[in-house]
Amino acid sequence: MEFVEVAKIVNSHGIKGAVKVFLFTDNIERFKENCKFYIDKKFKVTIKSARALANNYAILMFNEYNNINEILQFKNLSLFVEEKDLKNLSDDEFYVYKLIGLEVYNQNDEFVGKVKDVLSTLANDVFEIDSNEKSIYVPVVKEFIKEIDLVNSKIKINFIKGMLDD
Repeated sequence: MEFVEVAKIVNSHGIKGAVKVFLFTDNIERFKENCKFYIDKKFKVTIKSARALANNYAILMFNEYNNINEILQFKNLSLFVEEKDLKNLSDDEFYVYKLIGLEVYNQNDEFVGKVKDVLSTLANDVFEIDSNEKSIYVPVVKEFIKEIDLVNSKIKINFIKGMLDD
């Protein structure tokens, strides 16, 4: 079974078994009633309720737990979903975990580095590219990102002057 991390439990919330989570997804609908998840890839849970908070946080309740003493053990553990249960995305959307490690090439098909991370900002996401032990940051916008090829593990970027300079 392949798992994908979708949230991290950061604390308990109240005394009825709710948890506060930091979401690694921008879609709170993923946490609809009766959806199944795994805490730390070990404990299968189903969602009883979900309420979005500000700054990628949410309050979740699970059908399996109904008091604070039962959920305290889960603090700082991650919440996972089976990869087969991931929702289909449109052609121009990608799961971040699938982008990490992709090889990056410039407009001349020269190898630049590998995607180290995808950072979320207010304006847009940003690729952090590990290139010769230094990081290059590229906004994920159409002007720069020319092609994302998951089949061949490759991203083609139109770098402009100054992006690759030391």
